[in-house]
Amino acid sequence: MRLDRKKQKELARRKGQTWRAILELLWLGAAFVIAYYVSEWLFDTGAIRYPLFSGSSGWLPRWVVQAGVMGVLVLVMHFFIYFGFFLASYEGRKRPANPSLYSRDPEPTERED
Repeated sequence: MRLDRKKQKELARRKGQTWRAILELLWLGAAFVIAYYVSEWLFDTGAIRYPLFSGSSGWLPRWVVQAGVMGVLVLVMHFFIYFGFFLASYEGRKRPANPSLYSRDPEPTERED
């Protein structure tokens, strides 16, 4: 009986994770598209110069440098998204280890009859 309840709680906890994963994948794709256009703009305006990364011989292809810049831009975008989540959401603003009368996770020995 206890295993059934534990399995039901686990399924309830995982409910909706597929959609979250799909949304995260879509956001990651959108972030890479945005990063591509921003990196193109940075190269075109001269804010980032290709010879700076490849040296005078040009042994490093431009697309490798652009992929690295895109990766950095995606990491920066995700940092600000998660930072905003922590500031805006209740879970992010809640202090850890504050005593409370209510627990999100009930005791395993507690009966739910």
